Amino acid sequence: MIVSGYVFLYVLSNNYGISEVGNFTLIQAVLFTISTISVLGLDTLSVKVVPINENNLKFLYFRIILNIFPVALFFSFLLFYLSDNIALFFDKKILNDYLRILSFSIIPLSIININCEFFRGKKNMFFYSLYNRGSILMFLLGIIYIFSVNKSNNQTLIYMYYFYAIIILALISTFHLFFKYLIHTNSRKIKNIPSKNLISFESRNMLIINIIFISFQYVDVILLGILSSSYNVGIYTILLKISSITSLILLGVNSISGPIISKLYNSDKISELDYYIRLIVRISCFISLPILFIIILFSNYILSNFGDNLLFYKNALYILCLAQFINVLSGSVGLIMQMTGNERIFRNIILFSILINIILSFIFIPKYQVQGAVYSSSITLILWNVLSIIYVKKKINIYSFFR
Repeated sequence: MIVSGYVFLYVLSNNYGISEVGNFTLIQAVLFTISTISVLGLDTLSVKVVPINENNLKFLYFRIILNIFPVALFFSFLLFYLSDNIALFFDKKILNDYLRILSFSIIPLSIININCEFFRGKKNMFFYSLYNRGSILMFLLGIIYIFSVNKSNNQTLIYMYYFYAIIILALISTFHLFFKYLIHTNSRKIKNIPSKNLISFESRNMLIINIIFISFQYVDVILLGILSSSYNVGIYTILLKISSITSLILLGVNSISGPIISKLYNSDKISELDYYIRLIVRISCFISLPILFIIILFSNYILSNFGDNLLFYKNALYILCLAQFINVLSGSVGLIMQMTGNERIFRNIILFSILINIILSFIFIPKYQVQGAVYSSSITLILWNVLSIIYVKKKINIYSFFR
């Protein structure tokens, strides 16, 4: 699924140009932000309530879907009618057509979010990963291959096929979830949350956190889209995608470490927790370091695959890779804060980092363009890691940085 993202970038940049990579990234930023809002935090809440509602998963699932469907439908119509304003906001008229095509993908995207978190709640991490939003590109590549899209085709076809891929993933994941976990559950009483009031304080709090995280993920792209061209957004997207390979192992570690960290902390086994964190940081670093060297040594070859013009941005790639490696050296510091009851402090650190990122972007991007986005995002990534390390050391007496 991860590989499909890199293959798609290669196909899109070589067949349609880097500007289209930028357009596609901006479209994704809009769609994923709106779909995150549409699920009202119930996707994240599902992870918590699914394990304690084994006998009434079907009722729980359909209650959640009934809650998010009207919201997703509302945002779909809103996106359709405001697509020209959004395109004008980015000063990119071509986005209008793409947004209208994909406006009604908000509903299936929201369903995909819920389905994935149900699988995660059942501790089925394979299908959680398989049906995640990143897998949409895998289906999109398959559709592109079947219909043999090339330069002579209308660019709009890519976005039509993207819509089809979203629909396909939503249908497959829904049928799989239903027949694997939901079909044999009949109880109509939901534990831990009132069945008539799924939109609880807890889900609203989770929604806020999810919006903050999605904002942190796309703030650079959105600001670069506002202050610069689609071409520069495309370059930045490619550089960011390549550099993120450095920290992929950290994502894998985080996906399995949450319950372990939570259990050790709640059992007051701080020394064991310290040893575990030190161990996973070392493993992450020893795996990430060779990847970092490979990217640096073969940067010319890697960048040239997306276009010779990207060779100019080799130093920017080095900066992003360094920031990502510092992220790895810092360990699972964000996860530690979330699993030890410090979610609010972590949320505040991320909010502060977003604010700094926005300020730096308005300073650097108009003058340095792509490099400006690289500077602001790298500084921000390092900043929130440093602040989190300091807080974890002070609050829990655990030093998460590599040692």
